[in-house]
Amino acid sequence: MDASNDNAGPTVLPPTGVVRVLSECGFLIAVACFAWHFGRLHVARPEFWLASFERAVDGTAITPYQYRTLFPWIVSWIVDLGIHLPFVESVRGYALIIEVVGLVLLGYTFRYYLQQFLGRTPAATWLSLTIFWILPFNYLLPKWGPWYYVYDIPSVLFFTLGLIFLKRGFWLGFYPLFIVATFNRETTCFLTVILLLTGCCKLPWRRLLPHLVAQLVLWLAIKWMIQEAYVANKGGTFFNVMADNWAVLSGKPAAYPLLFSSLGFTWIPVLLAWRWIPDTFARRACLVAPIFFAGMMCVGVIDEIRIYGELIPVVLPAFLLLVLGRVAGAPAAPTTAT
Repeated sequence: MDASNDNAGPTVLPPTGVVRVLSECGFLIAVACFAWHFGRLHVARPEFWLASFERAVDGTAITPYQYRTLFPWIVSWIVDLGIHLPFVESVRGYALIIEVVGLVLLGYTFRYYLQQFLGRTPAATWLSLTIFWILPFNYLLPKWGPWYYVYDIPSVLFFTLGLIFLKRGFWLGFYPLFIVATFNRETTCFLTVILLLTGCCKLPWRRLLPHLVAQLVLWLAIKWMIQEAYVANKGGTFFNVMADNWAVLSGKPAAYPLLFSSLGFTWIPVLLAWRWIPDTFARRACLVAPIFFAGMMCVGVIDEIRIYGELIPVVLPAFLLLVLGRVAGAPAAPTTAT
């Protein structure tokens, strides 16, 4: 027997087609199981009765909730055509389909987004499942503002797709997505902010400015069209709640643990170690977070933390890159390579 082989380490086999198939099946099973379990729990949460999905489909919800009209329009169109889907007994039944399909697509979309930083690696695949750990912090765990809205999970999906298109500079895909996503929720304007924050590092102003203007015009045009369609609805363009939010920040200490729990607390290490995020796009995109929060101070209920869902695909990749950097050996100084 050759003694030189006595202390040899285990043989590392290259991944085979069977291994890849099994890995892909495992990922699909994990995503599908979470989507079904989370979707049922999320859809079962209470709705704000003046902005319920049934009212939105009928076109009678109060504004600005009625303005998030993409899926109410789709379901209304299905109902008007007399299409009957199996196991759907009411308009609310469509919400579960939208939720589960949206979550499955989100799992795959977030994996593809992580692959932009980590390559097509097992790490990108399995770390992408962390988004399913984060989602409950914003949508299931809070007892304050526990509302369910059909547009919440699709908003996270659309925002993730928007980040992919922005990072890749794929404008042919970005603009149709931007239009569709704006009908779902007006927070797409923060994708334009991210373009401003990240685009200036790789695009000259003469190329960046037309995109900023085009997106602003599209966003305003869509908002105007929807408002005109529901001009008779009760409510308003938005609710100015800044005074209420300042009262929460200044006189409601119990709200702080809830606010800190948003995004699964991942925003805290990202804030503290922001300059060590190794990817320029991921690092600069995180700068949208304080701008997002400032916007919500004006028009959102800040301790209703479901409103920060679009920041999950912004902050979580940065957090994962920081963790991987620490595992592999943190750089001595921040890098600027994309």
